[in-house]
This record gives sequence, structure tokens and C-alpha cells, in this order.
Amino acid sequence: MLNAFRNFTKSKVGMAVVFLVLVLIAVAFAAGDITGIGGNRASSPSKAIAKIGDREITAADLRQRIDDILDRARKSGQAMTMQELVANGGVEYALRDAALSAAAEEYARLHGVTVSSRYIDSEIANTPEFRAVDGKFDQKRFEAALAGVNLTPARYRGQLSEASYVAWILRRDLRQPYVPDGLVNSYATLGLERRFGAAALVRRTDMDPGPDPDDKALTAFYSANKARYSIPERRVLSYALVRADQFKAQSAPTEAEIADAYKRSGNRYAAAEKRTVRQLVLLDQASATAAANEAKGGKTLEAVAQERKLETASFASLEKAELAAQTSQAVADAAFGAAEGAVAGPVRGKVGWAVVRVEKVEKIPAKSLDEARAELTAELAKTKEINALANLRQSIEDGIGDGRTFAELIRDTKLTPARTASLTAGGVNPDDPASKPDPALAEIIRGGFAAAADEREPQLVPVGAEGGFAIVAIEGVTPATARPLATVREKVLADYRADQQLKKARAIADEIVKKIAAGTPFERAVVEGGANRIPAEKFQARRSELRPDVPPQVRAVFQLVAGKARAVPAQDGSGVFVSYLEKIEQTDISKEGQLLAQIRNGLGQQVTQERAMQFFDAIKKELKYSENKQALDAFKASLLAGPGGN
Repeated sequence: MLNAFRNFTKSKVGMAVVFLVLVLIAVAFAAGDITGIGGNRASSPSKAIAKIGDREITAADLRQRIDDILDRARKSGQAMTMQELVANGGVEYALRDAALSAAAEEYARLHGVTVSSRYIDSEIANTPEFRAVDGKFDQKRFEAALAGVNLTPARYRGQLSEASYVAWILRRDLRQPYVPDGLVNSYATLGLERRFGAAALVRRTDMDPGPDPDDKALTAFYSANKARYSIPERRVLSYALVRADQFKAQSAPTEAEIADAYKRSGNRYAAAEKRTVRQLVLLDQASATAAANEAKGGKTLEAVAQERKLETASFASLEKAELAAQTSQAVADAAFGAAEGAVAGPVRGKVGWAVVRVEKVEKIPAKSLDEARAELTAELAKTKEINALANLRQSIEDGIGDGRTFAELIRDTKLTPARTASLTAGGVNPDDPASKPDPALAEIIRGGFAAAADEREPQLVPVGAEGGFAIVAIEGVTPATARPLATVREKVLADYRADQQLKKARAIADEIVKKIAAGTPFERAVVEGGANRIPAEKFQARRSELRPDVPPQVRAVFQLVAGKARAVPAQDGSGVFVSYLEKIEQTDISKEGQLLAQIRNGLGQQVTQERAMQFFDAIKKELKYSENKQALDAFKASLLAGPGGN
């Protein structure tokens, strides 16, 4: 569960609870992503949970981050309750995130660095997602984009400010450090070593389960494994769906709007020229001149590069300004000054000297209003749909904030309500043997189960793409209940027998392992142990090939020394494997240049992140960071108690 928690606390690019993601925001900040960057700076008169410098971290600050975690969990397809979050360290992660964010801001302010409102305005205005078809900032598009990820403009501005402080403080620390060859080679050797092993299965079904248990033994087994026979908590959810296409009828643009969009489109529909260019870069001018002469003499640029053990780069269908941005202005001038098929250069690039070949020239004629009409109509209609969706969402959020019930919201918005059956978090009705999860309800069910069981306040749950959402409210809750032994007696008895068989299979597997450890060859030890009914499965694998779906009997050999074995339960409960490592074969890493580069980069990132963590810990120490354990425990208790506990 903790690994799952770590996974779903990561946002798409922005800041999240795990500190690693907090560090990465300094790199991703310029991308302008808005899918979640951390908590806000809400204040509260309640007792501070932590303090750093003059800055207090209150229950309100922490609760916002907790809500963000649950929201991200919902969006990533995982239903996590507040109880699970608290039990698995979610509050501590959120507090660390809040403390680090506060530390960055306090440290920056202490040294005279301040994020101004004008700077935030500039970042928002320059975010491509917030621009209209004419390339200018569009307030409606801005609000619609934020509504799609459950953010208010004020909170988003606060998050940008927070992310700016983190990025500025970490900018120097995020430079990639030097990683020694010895360390890189050690990791590469470990990842590329090939292990040869075998696994023999001691089958459960070959074991005698022994006599059936009496009532007392069966009852004891049932009590010890009651969770197996319980019906999970079920909930009945009321919901109403809202999607952008519901506003299609009212979103058709007028002729005047289409004409105005065409007028404001700038050079978008003007005549243009695009070129596909192949580039070869060499470090010195003399070498580049020689390469250019060979290419102009009839050799392909690829052949010229191959002879020098170099590679070419292709830039497909770019206008001159786009090519200049990706290479240099000199390269773009040369490429657009040459005929199709011609070789140009060498010219000075951003790094070294470039020789280019023009592979294709595309002349794109200007588009009239009539020719651009279909494209503009679709864009304007989509924009109007998103704006209408955002306006309705804001209206519903205001209603929830004012305390309106689900029924009142449905009445005010004239949406069509619906109701689920009594379903588990997996979307199944335990009372219906034919029940299967409905994919259309998956996000609604995740949202309905993310809230506390006694919460009746409606919530907005993102559904699908393009900002769609649902109003969801819990109508009823049936707590998890164990089925009476009398109703599942046959199932319990079958499980008891299987459990006894597995114990005996494990005992035999353990004996085989002991024989191998004493020097008995693997094949003979398996035969003597009575596990030769299924031929041993032989396999080989590299550590770098290990994936989550690799079976445990294969994984086990990466924890052994050659000539040793280990007993490993089969994933499907069919028995117990004896996993044996025959030998380890090393790989010549000198021929793995690309892999070594990847490992060096990965290690460099880890060192960077660790260095940033240590830097922040030093800042916290300098600013005298402290936590109020009593207040933190009270906060946890309030989360577990539900809305009434706050």
C-alpha cells in the first residue's frame, strides 16, 4: 500500500506530496502544467501543527494537501479511504511537503527574494493552454482549464508562487553532478548480469489434506481468516453527469464570431513555407567543410556521418522560425536559402558546425475565410462548450460552498440525477452473482468511496477528458460484514483443506532446499523430495529485465548465490516452488554505451534529488523548524472521525 501511495501522490508534472516530485517541479515549472502543484496557503486560527521561522503550518494548510492526495488517487484510478491514507503515512508526507514549501518561501524572503504579482501574471499570460485562437490570453479558457483540474484561480496563483520559490531556491542544486565511471559501471554490471536458474513446483493437489476438521477447528480457521468471507463496505451513490458535449447545441458560433476569429488569427492562415531538413554537426570547421564537400559531391549525408561514426538529425516540416528555435538562426538561414535536395553549409550552430541537406520543400498557400471556416467553427464551438462547462461547474461549486444538498443542486441546474445499486469500491453488487463493474461508473465510484462514510455533502468528481465531471453524493452506506459460517461452510472447508495441503507442500520444498544446501544436485534433490511430477522449468533473465509481472520463482534467483535454492509460494496458490540458481554470467559492458549513458543520467538525477533534500533540511534547521506532536495527533484523529471531527 505504501508503494501505491507513493505512486498516486505524484501529479502529472507539478508538485505533489512526495518530496521527489517537489524537487522535479523546479524543472517542470516552465512547462506551465496545471494538473496539481501542491497545497495552498490557507490560514486558520487553529493551533499550528508545525512552525518554520515566522510561518505556521495549520490544520487548514495540511487538510488541503490531504484532499489533493485523495483527488489525485481518484484520478489515477485508485480508491483510497482517509483511514488508509492516515495508516500509511499520508499525513506525514503532506506535512513534509508543506514544511518544504514553507521553508523555500521563508528562506527566499529572508534573502530578499519575492515572487511578485506581476511575475505570476506573466507566467499565466504566457501559458499556451490559456491562449485563444489568436494567441492572446483568454480569461474564459484560463478558468475552464483550472475548473477541469479542480482549481480556483486564486489557489492556482498561490501554487505558482509556491512553485516559483522552490524553483528559484533549487535552480543551482538541480544542475547534473558528475557521476564516477566506477559507480556507473557497477550499476551497469549488476543490471546486465544474466542468471540461469530453474524452478520445480511442489504441487498442492499432490498433498493429502488429512482428515476434515471438527466444528471447533473449522470455526477457529474461519475466525482467523474472517476477512476472506466478508462482504466489503457497500455504498449507494446519487450522481449527475456533466460533459462538455451537453452544451453543443448552444455553442455553435455565429458568422460574426467566425469572421472575428479569422481577423484575429494573425499569420495563422497566411501563405507559408515549410522544409524538412537533415543536419550533421561536427565540432570543428575544417571537419565540417570536408564533410560538406563530400555531401555536395554526391554522397548522402547519412553516409558521410556513418564514416565518421556520427549520426544525423532530421527536422520534419518546420517553418523557418521553428527550425531556428531548434537549431540556430544561421542553420535556418542556410536551409531556407538552398533548393530542395541541395546541401548547404557548414554554418555555425549552437554547438559546433552544421552541414544541412534540404530534403523537402512544402509551399503552403494562404487560406481564405471560407477555407478556414470549418476549422475555426470547430475551435470556437469547443471553446464555448468548455466555457459553458466551466461556468456551470463554478456555479455548482458555489452552491456546495453555500451548503446546498444534492437534491437542491439538481433542482437548480436541471441536471438528470441517477442512482447506483449498493456497490463495493470495486463496482460490484455482492447480492447479484452476475454483477460486473460498469466502466462508465468507475470514476464516480472512486469518488464516492474516497469520502468518509458519514459525509453527505455533495462533491465534484472529474469524469473523462475535457473537464467533464459529476456531482456525487453518498446516499447510503452498508458497513463491511462477515458472512455467517453456516452460509459459507463449504467454502471455508475447501480453504481449510487447501491450507493444509500448502503447509505440507511447503514442508517438502523446505526439505529440498536443505538437501541442495548440503550439496545434493538440484535435479536429484527434487526427485528425492517427490517434486518431480512436473518437469522443472528452466529460465534465464537479467536483473534489468525484472518487471512487476515477473513471477516470484524467477525473482528469487536474484537473491541467491550460485548453487543455492529457496522455497517460494506460487502466485496462484497451486503449490510451492523450489527456485534454484545455477550460474551467473557477466556481460561486457564496454559495448553498452547507450545503457551506460542512461544509468549515468539516472544516478545523476538521484544525486541531485538527494542533494536538494539535504539542502532543504539545512534550511529547516537554520530557520528553526518545529512540530507540535499533540496538534498533529489531534489532526489525524479529526481526519479519521470524518467531517464532524473537524
